[in-house]
Amino acid sequence: MVMTDEEFDELIAETVAYIRRVSFSAPASADEREHALHSQHAEYGGGAH
Repeated sequence: MVMTDEEFDELIAETVAYIRRVSFSAPASADEREHALHSQHAEYGGGAH
């Protein structure tokens, strides 16, 4: 299958938009950060107690 220049440009634009959404997503909320901290402690810090 051969793509036209316009189809290629559209595909690249969609890909760049997708990568930006995935790479630069919104920061985690305070609840999400707290949950991650507690679950990490339970997984890695539990044996130290």
